[in-house]
Amino acid sequence: MKELFTYLLASALWSGILWGFYISFLRKETFFHFNRIFLLLGLLLIATAPLLRFHYSVSDGRVSEIVAQSAATLESINSVRFAHILLYCYAAVATCIVVRYCFLLGRVGRIIKKYGADKIIHTPDFKTSFSLFGYVFMDSSRKVPPMEKEMVLQHELAHIGQYHWIDLLAAHILCVFQWFNPFAWLYLKAIRQNHEFLADAAVVEIGHSKWLYRAAIINDQLGANVCSFAHSFSHHRVNRIFMIGRSPSHPLKKTVVLLLLPLLGLFCVAFAQPVYQITPPSANEQMGVYFRASGGGGVIPNNGMASRASGIGIDPKVILVNRYAQSGRVVFRSSGSVPDTFSAPPVGANNHPPVGTRARFLFQSSANAQTR
Repeated sequence: MKELFTYLLASALWSGILWGFYISFLRKETFFHFNRIFLLLGLLLIATAPLLRFHYSVSDGRVSEIVAQSAATLESINSVRFAHILLYCYAAVATCIVVRYCFLLGRVGRIIKKYGADKIIHTPDFKTSFSLFGYVFMDSSRKVPPMEKEMVLQHELAHIGQYHWIDLLAAHILCVFQWFNPFAWLYLKAIRQNHEFLADAAVVEIGHSKWLYRAAIINDQLGANVCSFAHSFSHHRVNRIFMIGRSPSHPLKKTVVLLLLPLLGLFCVAFAQPVYQITPPSANEQMGVYFRASGGGGVIPNNGMASRASGIGIDPKVILVNRYAQSGRVVFRSSGSVPDTFSAPPVGANNHPPVGTRARFLFQSSANAQTR
């Protein structure tokens, strides 16, 4: 669970970094196709960069005990319960968002079913013109000049021809998992806005007048947002009017993306994980292991190794993690709900920890033992 929260945090940081970079350096430039690639690769980076694992070495003879104490703290009952509550709330909100998306798509799907197999649907059911996946919806209740209607249609067909719905689908998936992150929603808005710039450029490139097209954008009524997956002609009108008349940006401005490389390196350093180099124990110390008592009478050998013959079953999946500096003692640290009441007598007595006890212990040169 800790790994999930760490992943979500790192992913949220990356979304903020990439959105801020796009707004600062790329949004007002006219290489819209390059910006689209940048935003798409950004989605991939947001999803995969937190999965990268980088490590650095730490050498200290006492770090193993510190790690063990930290792990015990993180695994306390209260922390685990609180983490589960957060997880349930997170999943509940994400589920509600998915249900809302399905409801909106279902509404549009019923309209598509109503009009059959037509890819261009003229309907008064929606008070705006928009495209969704492979369909164009034109508002038939508005009376507009044929030229303006043609430009609106070409705009929506550009969205379909350039497969903009793929970008929106990926961005919405990000928002489902990052619903708590405002940068995820701003990133979605940036992708949608760039799509509008691309569609506007496509309309102008096929020969329509910039001035007439600007007038068509201004004349279009600001209709309600039908579905967050749709591209509406009324979206981002002010910014689109500005970008249509903007001079082409110099291609060398694309090299600004190289500034992300230091940020990537800084991110790797910030989320690097330590690898502890544990100093070998001295001659009168031996490292402890994890074990689970399996019942039956048994003894704890002085060599620090519990065997089947002693009646204590060893859990082979857990590695050495702890050492204890008190010379001449064998220390048991029980975890879970088992009370810490066991005290081992000298070696050779028929005794063992309570059945089911999961303990972390260290054998040293003495035969005495004490629980913690």
